[in-house]
Amino acid sequence: MPYLQMFARRLPDWFDVRLAFVACALVVYNWLVIQYLYRLPGWLYYQTAWDLVGILGYGLVSAAIESAFLLFILLALAVVLPPRVLRDKFAVGATGWVLVTGVWAAISQYNDAWLREAGLGRLAFVFVLYAVSVVIIWFVTYRFRTIQVHVRSFLERALTLLYFLYLPATLLGLILITLRNIG
Repeated sequence: MPYLQMFARRLPDWFDVRLAFVACALVVYNWLVIQYLYRLPGWLYYQTAWDLVGILGYGLVSAAIESAFLLFILLALAVVLPPRVLRDKFAVGATGWVLVTGVWAAISQYNDAWLREAGLGRLAFVFVLYAVSVVIIWFVTYRFRTIQVHVRSFLERALTLLYFLYLPATLLGLILITLRNIG
């Protein structure tokens, strides 16, 4: 039991966890929308409307799972790292980490061929650049109070977007996936 109490003390408060999930969802869902709209003109030639809706449904459900996975990673880091590193300002730190990770994921997706051919030296260099960018964004978000206030304010407003757009669309996508796989 003492381990559970220690574990519970190291977790951030529930509201910060929700704000961190909003940050994860904004990055993942918006990237889904960008990629879907980028590929949509090509799909129009050989996919039916039902197939296009199905692709979107699968994408929405996978975006929800991916957002939850990112949140789980952040919570694990909050438990492992010292409280002043991530737990004390969890929503702001999570937003910075998710944004940097999202940008690097987009860069790596568009430079896929280069990364596949890259040797260990290049990959180590890219990882060092990623780590440096995470440290820089951590320093900026934790150092300046005005940035913290604006990030929290933005995330609190984005809760509405999550509750009234992304989650209902994901539920519709889940229903659609279920109907497609049953029939």
